[in-house]
Parts: sequence; C-alpha cells; structure tokens
Amino acid sequence: MIKIYLIRHCEAAGNLKKSFQGHTDCDITDDGAKQLEYLKERFSDMQIDKAYSSPLIRAYKTAVAAVGDRNIEIIRDEHFIEQNVGVLEAMPFENMSSTYPDFWYLWDNEPQNFEPEG
Repeated sequence: MIKIYLIRHCEAAGNLKKSFQGHTDCDITDDGAKQLEYLKERFSDMQIDKAYSSPLIRAYKTAVAAVGDRNIEIIRDEHFIEQNVGVLEAMPFENMSSTYPDFWYLWDNEPQNFEPEG
C-alpha cells in the first residue's frame, strides 16, 4: 500500500509577523526549528521512499526534517509552491480587509474564486 504524507511547513517569519507569505521566501523562526526537531523524531521510524517540496526555504527545511538521516534526495518542485497572492504578498493580515476588501472576502469565504491581482 502506498502512503502519502502531506506536511505543512513549520513556523516561518511571515507567520510570526502575521503577514500573507504566499511566494515570499521567508526563513523559519526559532520555534519553527524546534517544530522541525519534533517532526524529525516523529518521522524517524516511518518508511519514506521519496520526498517532494516547494522550492521555498520554509517548505524545503520542513522536508529535510521529515527525511531526517535517510539518504533520500528531496525534489524541489514548482508544482508544490504556495499560491502567489499578488498584491497581498507579504502584507500584514490586519491591513488586508481594509486595503483590499474584495480580495480578502474571496480569500476568506470563497477561496476557489480568489484570483490575485498583480
């Protein structure tokens, strides 16, 4: 049986700043590094044959932790990259609803209809 594990990246600088990261390539925080230690331990006994990651550093470092000490290449693939959110990139969440209310409404209520500008 094939098992697929999907792991969301650890805490990154954008999470700490409460900003919309999207394609913005933020590094991980100190808490994110601790989360990765736990992730590495959690996955230490699991069988992993392949590993894929977004090319962004926060996702790649998360994949490195999941793979641990195994000799497995992590394939950085653009198909796994986070959504480009256009004008909302790196914007603090608190500013979005007032600056771009239509985009914010769609992102929060109808994400399938969200099409970023820019």
